[in-house]
Amino acid sequence: MTSTALSRGPIPLHHQLSALLRERIVSGELEAGALMPTELALTQTYGVSRTVVRQAMQLLETQGLITRIAGKGTFVRDTREQPFEGWSINSTEDLQQYGKATRLDILERLEVPAPDDVARALEIPLGTVVSEIRSLRSASAGPFAYQRNFALLDIGRKVAAQQSISSMLLALQEHANIKPLHMMQAISAVAAEDDVARALQIAPASPVLQFEWQLVATDGRKVTFSRTRYRSDRYKHVTRLLPGGG
Repeated sequence: MTSTALSRGPIPLHHQLSALLRERIVSGELEAGALMPTELALTQTYGVSRTVVRQAMQLLETQGLITRIAGKGTFVRDTREQPFEGWSINSTEDLQQYGKATRLDILERLEVPAPDDVARALEIPLGTVVSEIRSLRSASAGPFAYQRNFALLDIGRKVAAQQSISSMLLALQEHANIKPLHMMQAISAVAAEDDVARALQIAPASPVLQFEWQLVATDGRKVTFSRTRYRSDRYKHVTRLLPGGG
């Protein structure tokens, strides 16, 4: 394979490299059970350092695409029959890890009048212009979550200006200086609208799991409201319940 230098733009090199390798795995170019190229081969092919290669491989391992076997090397995992297990999300730290272990593709960055449910969630007048980011999250099996994230305009613009976003929560903290106090969550089952079905590669009106999140900052403001639709065959929500003290 000839040298394929990566872009020296704002997207970290290890993210670019992991995305390229992921595509080679998903497409079948790197078949299940195949030995992955060596660090040296990858540095020469893509023009990056060994550190970048190691970071990219770690990301692929976290996503369940490769596995390391001591004394033998790194191999492509067979993910065709493996269900997507999901995460136990019980804290903002869990959400951050969830963002790092999957891929988020931004579909649209918009500024729109707040509809009724968004206005209520953010406690702003109906029709106030807010930022909206539409995105699609994928794991090794393919797309599994379609998200619409609404934010107060001044905050949302800071996030929307970023070319690459791995996690909305991380982006709010890093680029808008938002300090989360807590998040409110509501879960329901709904039928997928046409645009959601196309993005998730399912039939229109298929049942999907809907999560609605409201983020409250330490200053008391309701700063974001997001609605995410999950493919039921690629996402499992796990909650740990502890016995009460009474």
